Amino acid sequence: MKKVGSFLIRARDASARLGTFRTKSGLLDLPAFFPVYNPNKPVIPAEEILRDFKIRQIITNSYIIYRNPELRSKVLEEGLHDALGFDGIIMTDSGAYQLYRYGRVDVSNLDIVRFQHRIGSDIGSIIDVPMSAHISYQEAVRGVNETIKHARELENIKDELTGTIWLGTVQGSIYHDLLALCAREISSIDFGYFGAGSLKVALEKYEYNIQAEYLIRVRELLPSGKPLHFWGIGHPSTFAFFVALGAD
Repeated sequence: MKKVGSFLIRARDASARLGTFRTKSGLLDLPAFFPVYNPNKPVIPAEEILRDFKIRQIITNSYIIYRNPELRSKVLEEGLHDALGFDGIIMTDSGAYQLYRYGRVDVSNLDIVRFQHRIGSDIGSIIDVPMSAHISYQEAVRGVNETIKHARELENIKDELTGTIWLGTVQGSIYHDLLALCAREISSIDFGYFGAGSLKVALEKYEYNIQAEYLIRVRELLPSGKPLHFWGIGHPSTFAFFVALGAD
């Protein structure tokens, strides 16, 4: 399995998979937890995550880097891995969380996609539209349409962005028909990694039944030959549970 983006499944149990995924920065053992590294407010140096905790993968926010002129210049000059001091696998978020939290981001989908590729992200992402479990159907429709639009934008330029593995996230809140629509569109594009967008508010309130139903539905809708990242799941008590339901 020498090709970037190849996924070898070694064992299964329930809907969990034990496997290996190849990136340009090495092999990623799955299932894997990606600690969030905020370059503006680092709790510990990124190199300590690898050296002391033996975690070979982190996720950082490309939008935060993009918005900070000094940090942006440093990362563009040195490359993402050297600038952060992390000799492992780096996934980048696109600013989708900021879109959910603040209602807007000051960058286009294509610009942030190209920026992620330019700085050397191993696994990059489009700007999908995160949703809570409590939004209206009409709001969810708008978010799904925007997510699909951004996925199609990536598809049109993907040949220019070799080396970076692209992650496409299925959105749709609790509405099964919208999840099916979004999953069908995301599956039709050659994403190397899939994502399930955690349902905001429900997660924060420990409403795991809603999260579980959502994840099961997304896992059923997507092809099984690629990893599935479950965004925003940080509580250790949930890891084994959501892995058993299909999160990688």
